[in-house]
Amino acid sequence: MKKRLGQVSRTKLEDICVSIREIKGTPHVDLRIFRRSARLGGDGVGGMEGIAVPLNLLPDLLRVLDESQERLAQEMLRRPRSHAKGTKIEADEPEYDSNGNNNVAPPRRLLGDRRGRRVPLRVPIECRHWPAVDYYTVTGETEDVSVGGAQIWLPERFPLLSPVAVSMNIAGRLFQLLAEIVGVGVRQRHGRYRHSLRWLGLNAQAKAALSQVIPGI
Repeated sequence: MKKRLGQVSRTKLEDICVSIREIKGTPHVDLRIFRRSARLGGDGVGGMEGIAVPLNLLPDLLRVLDESQERLAQEMLRRPRSHAKGTKIEADEPEYDSNGNNNVAPPRRLLGDRRGRRVPLRVPIECRHWPAVDYYTVTGETEDVSVGGAQIWLPERFPLLSPVAVSMNIAGRLFQLLAEIVGVGVRQRHGRYRHSLRWLGLNAQAKAALSQVIPGI
């Protein structure tokens, strides 16, 4: 038994193909490099480079891949970020530590991550990793909101560029939406880190809630 499940483009000439097949009577998920070939109808020529994982180990493999992705995102925070020529960087207002010293490096964000006028708003906000990981929720507080995103304070740092599910109440209206972490403070202020969020689309419910503090959206 062998069945092709899908493929991912590796290069202009090669694909990583995922299939399921039996090896000695045990089902395996097979990942293999295929070189594209127009002479063979575009299906590609399979190579020796690949790996077969027993199907019962697939959940463990996916867990390790998720953990690896999070560690890589954290590594990105420790490296200097390079920007394309001509790209402007938006500077944040100075931050202060618990002793009032201005030695906290602010998060840096590319212009365009936030759209529209920022409106000060301080309400509790709940954030959790998306997709959900054991329904683990972190509660913090907003600093401001806009049509494009928000600045919030959380007791722990979320990985940069990671998606999160957020929930808060704005003037009696429930706001629930997916967002992306586009900036993370380096140090704490009053036991919290500042995070910059970019909304991943605005549904009718979210717009109705934001309209309580941002008229005309």
